Amino acid sequence: MAKARASLNQQGTSKTLPYQPRLPYETTTRPGGAPAPRPATAAAAALPESLRAPRPRPVDPNSPAYKAASRKYVRTMIAMPILLVTSWVLFDRLARGAEVKTFKHSPSSDQQLAQARRRAMGAACEE
Repeated sequence: MAKARASLNQQGTSKTLPYQPRLPYETTTRPGGAPAPRPATAAAAALPESLRAPRPRPVDPNSPAYKAASRKYVRTMIAMPILLVTSWVLFDRLARGAEVKTFKHSPSSDQQLAQARRRAMGAACEE
């Protein structure tokens, strides 16, 4: 295997072809010497109109259709992480048997909360 690689390196990588391949782009050289591809306009003009790529329409960000699509995209990007995390937590609870997380209150804070609710309900009923 190493001998085969060495023989390839000694022979070189360029092979002569019996024909000249046509490139879909013209090449020019950059200042560094590397070729820079440019689209060939003659090749594009030779294609019939039915085979040419359609020209992109300009997008107006102030149009109602663009704004509606933008809102829909933003809603989706916001909702997807919430949906995925919620689904994972519910799956974890139901299928894998994880415990439900709860807030831990001290008994004295629960009593204070109940008294505050009673006062609020009493004040609402008196009005």
